[in-house]
Amino acid sequence: MLLQVIAGAMLVFSSGFGCLLAWYSWANKSTRGSRYFSALMLCMAAYALTVAFELASSSIAAKIFWSKVQYLSFPNAGPLWLLFALNYAQHTDAKRTNLIRALWIIPGLTALLVWTNEFHHLAWVSVSPLPGNPWGLVRYEHGPAVLCLAVYSYALMIVGSAHIINTAYRSAKLYRGQMAALVAGAILPLLGNILYVTRLTPIQGFDLAPFAFTVSGLCLVWGAFRTHLFQITPVVYDAVLSSMSEGVLIEDTSARVIDLNPAAAKLLGIERDVAGLPTASVLAPWNVIEDTPRGVKHLHSKPHYHPGQLPRCVEVSTTPLETSQGQPSGNLLLLRDLTERLREEEEHRRLQAHILHAQKLESLGVLTGGIAHDFNNILMAILGNVDLAKQEVRDDAPVCAFLRGIEKAARRASSLTKQMLAYSGKGQFIVMPIELDRLVKDVAGLLAPTIPKRIAIQLVSEGPVPLIEGDQFQIQQVLINLITNAAEAYKIDEAGQIAVATGSVECSTAYLAQTVPDVLVGYEEPLAAGLYAYLDVTDQGHGMDDETRRKMFEPFFTTKFLGRGLGMAAVLGIVRGHRGAIRIHSAQGQGTTVRVLFPAAPPHATEQDEFATLVSEPWSGSGTVLIVDDEEGIRLLVQRMLEKLGFAVLAASSGDEAIRIYREFSPRIDCVLLDLNMPGMSGETVFQELRRLDPDVRVILSSGYDQQETAERFAGQGLAGVIQKPYQLQALCESMKTVLGR
Repeated sequence: MLLQVIAGAMLVFSSGFGCLLAWYSWANKSTRGSRYFSALMLCMAAYALTVAFELASSSIAAKIFWSKVQYLSFPNAGPLWLLFALNYAQHTDAKRTNLIRALWIIPGLTALLVWTNEFHHLAWVSVSPLPGNPWGLVRYEHGPAVLCLAVYSYALMIVGSAHIINTAYRSAKLYRGQMAALVAGAILPLLGNILYVTRLTPIQGFDLAPFAFTVSGLCLVWGAFRTHLFQITPVVYDAVLSSMSEGVLIEDTSARVIDLNPAAAKLLGIERDVAGLPTASVLAPWNVIEDTPRGVKHLHSKPHYHPGQLPRCVEVSTTPLETSQGQPSGNLLLLRDLTERLREEEEHRRLQAHILHAQKLESLGVLTGGIAHDFNNILMAILGNVDLAKQEVRDDAPVCAFLRGIEKAARRASSLTKQMLAYSGKGQFIVMPIELDRLVKDVAGLLAPTIPKRIAIQLVSEGPVPLIEGDQFQIQQVLINLITNAAEAYKIDEAGQIAVATGSVECSTAYLAQTVPDVLVGYEEPLAAGLYAYLDVTDQGHGMDDETRRKMFEPFFTTKFLGRGLGMAAVLGIVRGHRGAIRIHSAQGQGTTVRVLFPAAPPHATEQDEFATLVSEPWSGSGTVLIVDDEEGIRLLVQRMLEKLGFAVLAASSGDEAIRIYREFSPRIDCVLLDLNMPGMSGETVFQELRRLDPDVRVILSSGYDQQETAERFAGQGLAGVIQKPYQLQALCESMKTVLGR
């Protein structure tokens, strides 16, 4: 009886030990295989506990019942151990669902046969008590089902242990200690069960496996605290190579391939077994671009190797391999795909250049916008004073001709400031019907003083020219760029002539298809056939070769020493914007002809004169207007204009002064003429403050920037009107009449 109590206590202790190990393994469940090991420990703990219940039972029937319960736990040991070993040793087969299901076929069938043994006796042939046995044990005559399970479990345990031993052989010392603890923990119960099945135990009918499990637990505890079992796991070299994103190729001393990982096969485009082939033949589809003494090569793919793809670049680093005796055994080639990195570096350089160029353009735009704004103030003074002077003299007075000349020149200068504002992004292009031959005459007259006197501009009309629809300033820019390029086609001391011809031509689809491809590629739909107005600029300079013709529209491409390479790129963009086309005829030594085609405007279109003077009936106003402008000359000029129209005037040179005057005289003030750009308190801030003081205040903003842009900027804020500098008396009269409604 005492022996039964001692044995039972040992088994209960062994069961508790198993539960503790299961908890420890589950606490480290992120480690490979720990979940399988936790399940294995729980099964062994349940097995030890049921053996204790079997020993404590007094009847044969109870002992048989608990023996049957044992077959619900310990047959799982073999499959769980194998799955744990495969995961711990990093074998991918352990994750296959079909494999896991197959491992439990025999344990499941055996458990079923054990619980139905009374009908077939395949598990136990007979069960009888052992006479004179102080342990209360019974003898089981095992049938084929149990013996088959034993052989199956032993095989799984041996295979799993072999995997762990194989991994331990190639691992560091710390991992070898872990695996020694694991194998010892598995082998001891296995040996105990083998002795029991073969009836070689010292005590007949006594299964040593659950007792050996106590010793196994001690081994595993040693592994947990001594070698950090389940906290640090070994990494198998094969798994490392397979999971590496960089390619690895190993060659022997004869430069023949021994092995390569999947990344290297994918990188080199290898879809067959190359083991034993010369490394040179494997790398034959690649060009060695660089070979340094450090053993670093750069390989570039040949064009035919990756059809339809950009060339790839692979860096190959070679490291010599040696045996443990220091003898050469081959080389390890580490392959890195540099294609994406080089592409990103190139893209980075391109973006940096683009950003730098954009910053330059932005700085130039800010400078240009500022100059245009200040220049508009100057033109405002010129045009306004000329307008007032014309009011003081008769129309037939001799001085009127001079005043009209000043006015025309100032208006032309005003058109230049609009171009400057458009370039700076503070203006707006306006599409209107344009008479091309008239525009050519104006631009030719403008450019004549700027080109060398040895080069003459000849205007040729080759028939009626239909109106075109476009932005006048953009078309002017096309003319300026083409004529300037034609003038620069002549040598420094060479005289010549530039012919600028205009006319019209019926263009077929085939004719338009023969124009410069760089223009056509910008259109989503092909150009429509029909009537086009053309502009020809011809020089007799040195002409262009094929390479220059191909690159002439590329940004920053230039053949000039001080050129920027933006002129023809700008022409290309403008012609695209007008859905036009370009034809080039040039040969070295024979000069160049550039023909620009613009679609004709609809028949009902009529040209609008941008500089036409508004004519209306005489109008006289009344009331008081507050002028706010930091330019003294502008204040005095506008004051005279308003007084000419019948208004009383209050003037302020700053925003603070304007607020003070409005507070004092607001009942008398009918309208505020406010400059948008002022130092200190800006026009926008003054407007908001005036609206806060008087929500019904009528404010007309005066700005050198685009009128439409300013109106859109203040939309919905209660602005009465916008007038763009430089303006004249008639434009001011119309604005006042519109705002005051008198």
